[in-house]
Amino acid sequence: MVFATRDAEQTAIRLDQAGVRHGGARALQRPVTTAEGTELAPIKFLEISDDDPAAPPNMVPEGRVGAAEDAPHELLDAQTGLAHPNGATGLTECVLCVGDSDLQAAGERYERYLGLPASLDRSTSSFTLDSSRLTLTTPDGLAALLPGERPLTAPGISAYTVEVADLAAAEAHLRAQNVEFGRSADGRPFIPAKAAFGTALVFQQSQETA
Repeated sequence: MVFATRDAEQTAIRLDQAGVRHGGARALQRPVTTAEGTELAPIKFLEISDDDPAAPPNMVPEGRVGAAEDAPHELLDAQTGLAHPNGATGLTECVLCVGDSDLQAAGERYERYLGLPASLDRSTSSFTLDSSRLTLTTPDGLAALLPGERPLTAPGISAYTVEVADLAAAEAHLRAQNVEFGRSADGRPFIPAKAAFGTALVFQQSQETA
C-alpha cells in the first residue's frame, strides 16, 4: 500500500519527528508512456518499517507500506493506454482489516504515518486523503461493509474501491464477462475476494462524471 506525497523528503522528516521508522527517501524511475513514446520519469519513494527492530526490514504487520512522490503532473496527464473496458478512472479507497483487539492501535499507527486524525465509526477507523480514503476495520466490520466477506488474513488489505466513469456500464461489463458480484451495505457492486484473487474489488460512480 503506497500513499501519494508531494515531497518524499519532507515526508521522511515528518515521520522522523513522529518517531516512525522508515528506510529514507530513495530516488527511483518509473516508465511513463505518452504519445511521444515511453520515458523513465524520476520519482522518490520510502517504506515504513515496523517499530520492532526484530521485524523484517521495511515491513509493518500488514506488509509493505510506503509513500511515493510521483512523476510531474504534466507528464502523468499526458499518459496514454490507461483506458479499461470497465471504465475505471482511479483508486479511491483501501480497506485494511485488523484483529478485533488491534483496531485502536492500528488507528494510532496510521495517525502517525499520515499525520492525520482518524474518523471513528463503530468498528471502523477512516482517514480522508484528498480524493481517496483509507478504512481500517475488523473482520465483523468488513462483513458489515461487504456482506459475506471475511478477511483472508488480518492484518491485511481486504478490499479496495475504484471509481468508474459509468457505474451501470461497469456492471454490464461484469455481467457480460460472467463475473460474480454482490452488493455492499450501501448498494455498490463488488467482486468478492474469492473471485478477485483474495481482495474484494468495489466499484463506485466517479463524482466527476456522475
